[in-house]
Amino acid sequence: MLLATAAPKFSALCRLASSAGRASLADMMDYRIEASSSRVEACSSSRLAFEPKGWQLDYRAELRQALRALKPVSGHVLVAELLTDDDHFFDVENVLLYNVGTSNVRPVTVDGLAFRRLASASRHMSYRTRYTVAAMPDWLPGRRLGAR
Repeated sequence: MLLATAAPKFSALCRLASSAGRASLADMMDYRIEASSSRVEACSSSRLAFEPKGWQLDYRAELRQALRALKPVSGHVLVAELLTDDDHFFDVENVLLYNVGTSNVRPVTVDGLAFRRLASASRHMSYRTRYTVAAMPDWLPGRRLGAR
């Protein structure tokens, strides 16, 4: 089920630069990652597989490294989001968490975790993921699904 909420603004990382003469996904890198101590944003031409091969091995390794560099903040949760134009069935938590390895996000999920999948009309990069250490998001008010 795709959430029918407004799509969050992702950085220019995921957009094609027409001035660079790139006309299609085939003309660009298979993935891109941008990271800070509070946010990791990644774009890829295909969904991260549970058992990646080829370029996805590098993508997963770089994504893991970036996620391990996120700094926990007391009272904040990890907000993981997937924005995609893919309307096929798949488990969003697998793509965002399990396929990357949950141990890579464990330190920033002590106070909670929120994740969602959003529909995108964009064809710039098929899969956009964002991991942010932040206060519990407005789109998840009072919906506590588990506790320690």
